[in-house]
Amino acid sequence: MESSRWLWIVRHGQAADSYSLPDFERPLTQRGREDALVVGQNMLSTTGELEHVVASSAPRALATAKLICPPSAGVVEEQTLLYMASTETLLTAARAIAGNIRCAAIVGHNPCISDLANLLTRKKEYRLAPLEALCLDVTTPWIDLGSSPLRVTRFVEPNKAKP
Repeated sequence: MESSRWLWIVRHGQAADSYSLPDFERPLTQRGREDALVVGQNMLSTTGELEHVVASSAPRALATAKLICPPSAGVVEEQTLLYMASTETLLTAARAIAGNIRCAAIVGHNPCISDLANLLTRKKEYRLAPLEALCLDVTTPWIDLGSSPLRVTRFVEPNKAKP
């Protein structure tokens, strides 16, 4: 049996309501940036430093990824295909995480980021709000994600994560 790994499923932080920008270009709000730092600290204290983060290339998702995973900690991989991606595309991105990575995250958008959490846990209870993060205990190789249900080890909500 493989040693445990952790996969964080993270919805991007609160985005600006902007009628003058296309949806893709919406940035994080100040609250979104602050929440990302708090949630990132909570993630760090739960599983240690993130080694790899796969994120949508939309500015709000990419900024969230960079705030939860500072450059000194790990690599943030920007993937254009993850903007409004299907659940299968998100699963494929997670399965492509290098085998030596112990702690990783995927940062994306609803509804599919929540659908990925539901698929991997085999539950229908998750509808992630901005910057909610779900930590999954992965006991199989990354390539086998989805072959068996994963156990939730932590659920982080930004308002409850603040000191």
